Amino acid sequence: MKSRKIAFAVLAGFTLIIFAYFLCCSLFLVSDSYTIISGGNINSLLPPGITAHDSLVEVAGNGSKYESKEKVQLKALNLFPAGEVSVNTMPKTMLYPSGECVGIMMYSSGLVVSGFTDFETENGICVSPAAVAGLETGDVIVAINGNTTSSVGEFVSICDHAEDICTLDVVRSGKKLQFKAKPEKCTDGHNRMGIYVKNSVAGVGTMTYVSEDGLRFGALGHGISDSGTIVPLASAGIYRADIIDVKKGKKGAPGEIIGTIDERELIGEGTDNVLGGVYGVSCGYVPENPLFPAAPSDEIEKGDAKIVCTVGADDKTEVFDVKIISVNRLRQNKTKSFAIEVTDKRLIDKTGGIVQGMSGSPIIQNGKIIGAVTHVFVDEPTKGYGIFIENMLAQTK
Repeated sequence: MKSRKIAFAVLAGFTLIIFAYFLCCSLFLVSDSYTIISGGNINSLLPPGITAHDSLVEVAGNGSKYESKEKVQLKALNLFPAGEVSVNTMPKTMLYPSGECVGIMMYSSGLVVSGFTDFETENGICVSPAAVAGLETGDVIVAINGNTTSSVGEFVSICDHAEDICTLDVVRSGKKLQFKAKPEKCTDGHNRMGIYVKNSVAGVGTMTYVSEDGLRFGALGHGISDSGTIVPLASAGIYRADIIDVKKGKKGAPGEIIGTIDERELIGEGTDNVLGGVYGVSCGYVPENPLFPAAPSDEIEKGDAKIVCTVGADDKTEVFDVKIISVNRLRQNKTKSFAIEVTDKRLIDKTGGIVQGMSGSPIIQNGKIIGAVTHVFVDEPTKGYGIFIENMLAQTK
């Protein structure tokens, strides 16, 4: 009798663990929708034990429809229903890999809160009305007193002339919020909010690809953010950049490409700044590199690969050896889809590995573009993360 109880307890415990695993998969590891390139297998993107109905692979792989949406049933252990997902399919895609260092000048649709400051009022009190009202760093102010604004000067002027409480419409992590704050008179006689805001961001990164027709581009492999918030894009100019110097990376201190933006050479106009990068319209710019097919994510494997980037003062793109050391296809790693290690001594000698400014550098394996560099390991500068090209293409128009 005792052995039966033990066996029952073990079986019950095992069943509970299995149930908890599949519940966790359903809640956190399975996305509501997937976009895959023709020929790809959606099952490679699902957690172990979760599979799509056989018809899904056929629908997702035939390439007969552009971004066709199919509702497909999932199964746990190929037996029990595990929910439903939407699958968007793309035809096989040819791209020009770039690797060119570019300068990005971006203007936001709203004012990004970059910090707060306490100031002394005429009453001798130090205060930041905006902070007291509940605003946070990274918030985007889209309107003040019902008036949309993306001008720092206009915002400052409205606050300065305000005689009462101001209503601030704010976007925080995609949610629309509203705050009320009363500007206080500073000792210099001006009304102030005690807040730092900005409407533009400029920096250096890498162009990933241009579409086969030469009309669209993708860059960076991750969105441009401020204080952890993706900056909502109003407009952006993509220009050629001249590399002045490269600060080599070392353990605990990421390196950096230092360059200047040549505003005389516009090569693209940004239309989207999203989690997976900056995208837009090419202004006649087509890389000199030949066309390569974009690889479905399930074809990416551990092993040798190539990276295309610009790290020399002559501003020429070069090809270096890297190695794919791990692949993670689950949904929570949209910009950290796989890990790479720089193995080319030439690149290590020049940069120490992966440095800031190399984000967006295309990665090629087995004659196909598999993705782009996104992040560096802070404590191991020769290693970093990449995003699937499939994930980048899914976010383009």
